Amino acid sequence: MAKNPDQVVQVNLRITEELRLTLVAEAEKSQRSFNAELLHRLQESCRRKPRAREIVPSKVVENAVEMVLQRHGLIKKD
Repeated sequence: MAKNPDQVVQVNLRITEELRLTLVAEAEKSQRSFNAELLHRLQESCRRKPRAREIVPSKVVENAVEMVLQRHGLIKKD
C-alpha cells in the first residue's frame, strides 16, 4: 500500500559532529529548530534550479580537455 505523500515520516540520519554543530548554529541564526533548519535546507535544495554559473556548456568542457591534452603533448594543435 502506497503511503500518503503528505504524511510526515521520521528519518534517521548520520552526520559528523562538526556538521551538526554548523547546522545548529545556522538554525539559531535563522531562528529555526534544528529539525526545521534541516527540512528547510532539504526543501530548498530540491526546489533550486541550477544557476547559470553552475552550468558549464559542453563546448567549454571540450575546449578545456583539448587544451590540457595539447599542453601534455597527447594531441597535436590544429
